[in-house]
Amino acid sequence: MYDSEGTLYGMRNIEQALYSDGYLHAQVDTLVQTSKHKVKVTYCITPRDRYYIDTLRYDFDDDTIYSIYKGDSANSLLRRGMPLNLNVLSEERSRMVKMLRQKGYYFVNNDFITYDIDTLRGITATNVTLRMHRPEMADSSRSYTRQRFRQVYITQFRTIGEDSVAASNSALTNYRGIMFDTRQLKVNKRVLLSHTAINKGAVYDETDVQNTYNNLNSLPVVKFTNMQVVPVTGTDSLLDCNISLRYNKTNSIGLEVEGTNTSGDLGAAVALSYNNRNAFKGSEMLTFKLRGAYEAISGLEGYNNQNYFELSAEGSLRFPTLLLPFLSIEKKKEMKALSQVSLMYNTQDRPEFHRRVLTAAWTYTWNRTNTPRWVHNFDLLSVNYVYMPWISDTFKKDYLDGEDARYSVLRSSYENLFIVKTAYSLTYNSQRNNANGGNYSQSLTQGVQVKAGVELAGNVLYGISNMLHRGKGDNGCYNLFGISYSQYAKFDFDFVRSLLLNDRN
Repeated sequence: MYDSEGTLYGMRNIEQALYSDGYLHAQVDTLVQTSKHKVKVTYCITPRDRYYIDTLRYDFDDDTIYSIYKGDSANSLLRRGMPLNLNVLSEERSRMVKMLRQKGYYFVNNDFITYDIDTLRGITATNVTLRMHRPEMADSSRSYTRQRFRQVYITQFRTIGEDSVAASNSALTNYRGIMFDTRQLKVNKRVLLSHTAINKGAVYDETDVQNTYNNLNSLPVVKFTNMQVVPVTGTDSLLDCNISLRYNKTNSIGLEVEGTNTSGDLGAAVALSYNNRNAFKGSEMLTFKLRGAYEAISGLEGYNNQNYFELSAEGSLRFPTLLLPFLSIEKKKEMKALSQVSLMYNTQDRPEFHRRVLTAAWTYTWNRTNTPRWVHNFDLLSVNYVYMPWISDTFKKDYLDGEDARYSVLRSSYENLFIVKTAYSLTYNSQRNNANGGNYSQSLTQGVQVKAGVELAGNVLYGISNMLHRGKGDNGCYNLFGISYSQYAKFDFDFVRSLLLNDRN
């Protein structure tokens, strides 16, 4: 439906976008053409001249703040000769505030920074002055004073009317500088401490606060985190941080039922799962899953059975940290990490064959908080065992026993397989803002992803075979306890780059 107010609203939005991009005298008109029950709206745009920044000046009311800003000038978004883009000016304001709050200036906000734009010097040249002055209503004693944490509290989230921690100091216990509320503390203090990036006596850093919020929210047992930074009365440089946690339900059970139709063959599956989000009081995620499936297969000739059965059981235990000896809490604070142990067994009985699959893995994943683009994955041990106890004679004759090359490829998929491997991979994922020219305000990213990995299999088993003086079997492969195992070394490198085609692609 045609809406005249919507048309006017769109015209004003276009004018505002042009104005923000340096076209200060742009004009947008609308041409409305009516034909029977249809309306055609045409926006006529006259951009006129675009304004550029000719001179940049700075006016700070505090010399220390000005020195900090000049020391960070390499990261500034403002340059002489760039288009007068109001969105970029706003982004520079936000960048300055973030930078200062990372250095302890908690009370600095966007209201401290304004711009004076003089367009009288020439037709398109402007003189821009960046001013940073303390607002009249701001606290003069705190505004430009670096703040430190006097104390950090970690408590359970309480609704209005419940006792606060401050009202019950007897419930508080000091653990390595952090005050914990011992009432209904569900998670081990050491785990919470390793996920807390802020410390007693540390200079306030906006990044550390955000990392603490993200780290605690990543714990499976934590539903959400609330953080409050409170100025300490009687001082001009101290803050208290109150962290309250709302917990998830520890246990959950799930039931899934599904029906299948594979080329007209009907079947059904049922799965039962159990999750424990705090298995050993350290927010460990314990998961078990049982699944059974059945399918009635039709149209097969030469087979004694027409039914397909599948049963599987799997379990995993995930730790929110690196399970390594001699790793201090300080080191754990510097990284986001997961350790996981998993085990899965699957049995399949088909008319053509029977298959048994066993997999087990012990893996680590981590990245440092100061270099989040680099992600490490280390499979300390990964076991894959496939056993084919029975294959139908009809299936062998039709698909496996031919001399053609295609049979050899298919045959390898129905042989016993035993792989014990160790693997490591490093992934770098970068997103850089390459919006050069005039379109500074948009988040134009060109992503680069680089992945390198190495995988070694069979070395441990080969060493055991040598210790036991086991040679190759009749099939020409090394065996351990009658089972042939794979040996190989694999290296891979992957490079991906996303190219920016235009503003939308």
